[in-house]
Amino acid sequence: MTADRAKAATSKRRAAAGEVPDKGVRTNGKNASRSGPTDSLAWTRFTAAVAGALSVLDAGQCLVVSGKRRSSWVHLVVGAHGGVYAEAAANAWLKTRDTLDTTRLARLRELGWAEPAATREEVEESEETLDRSSNFSRNWGGPAPLAEVAALVTETLREVYGLRRPGQLEYTAFGPGPREILLPTLGIANAPLPDEESKHTHEPELVQPESREELFAAVIEALRSYTDLDDVAVDEDGDIPLRYGSAVIFLRVGDDAPYVELFSPVLKGVEPSLELYKALNDLTGHHRQVGFFTTGGAVYASLDLIADPFVPDHLGAALAVLGRLCDDTGHDLQHRFGGSTPFEQEPRKRSKRRKDRYN
Repeated sequence: MTADRAKAATSKRRAAAGEVPDKGVRTNGKNASRSGPTDSLAWTRFTAAVAGALSVLDAGQCLVVSGKRRSSWVHLVVGAHGGVYAEAAANAWLKTRDTLDTTRLARLRELGWAEPAATREEVEESEETLDRSSNFSRNWGGPAPLAEVAALVTETLREVYGLRRPGQLEYTAFGPGPREILLPTLGIANAPLPDEESKHTHEPELVQPESREELFAAVIEALRSYTDLDDVAVDEDGDIPLRYGSAVIFLRVGDDAPYVELFSPVLKGVEPSLELYKALNDLTGHHRQVGFFTTGGAVYASLDLIADPFVPDHLGAALAVLGRLCDDTGHDLQHRFGGSTPFEQEPRKRSKRRKDRYN
């Protein structure tokens, strides 16, 4: 058992005593958002690198800078005499999770981007290339002020599309053909050009979280979609409690890695003993995904769910496994070692063991 897990478990004594409601109240969000500092020096270097990359591209060559695992991008095309034409992705082409709100759209206009002059439908239905863009656009005649263009790219990626650091970016550069161009001085990952067989294949919109906040929001949305709760509660520790019969399951979104920890105070008021340790070791060995441990006079079960990508169905399956297991196991352990389950203070008759196993 890690120190963090013991700390998380012991902070749930109130819930282990049966004080968790069946229905939740919407959180005010103060526990759902933790921001970190932005690496300004890295952005300064990136801006200079974009200007340098544009200076070595010839007419007709393109540079696309996009967010990793996102649909947001800025597309730059070098024109005749060193001019530059640029486009920034509009909502019509963004995935739902990347859609820009009115504030971010207003910021695009403040930065000097021109409104889309065509719709996505017009682009897709036209048999010829339209001379009007369905994205936001800017145009600089030659020679273009490359430092200004690069600064606009950085401001758009940071302030409009919400990228926090250059490490969240990737690029594609190519010329007519298309012919791939490598620009290692950009200092970000290269995304190879798609081949003809794969370029029309749409990737599923799985959430691949880049922050705790993004993962937390995805967990909340998933819980709303497959539980009967009108809303989801968040306790003072930033954890999400859910009741399963006589058990309560807590969901905790990790700070240091994309994972969701599920843990449950199965039984409280028990004395540690060699027999109890052996019973918990046997349970852990039998249920390979679930760990059992004891601390502070209570027994806990936990399961860690890797969330990169975050798959809502995996979370639902993990909750079902842990909820049913803790509901049954709590009563079995109570019969053998005493104590009480979170939502039943008096011992009940030993329940018939379920035939189906969740491991």
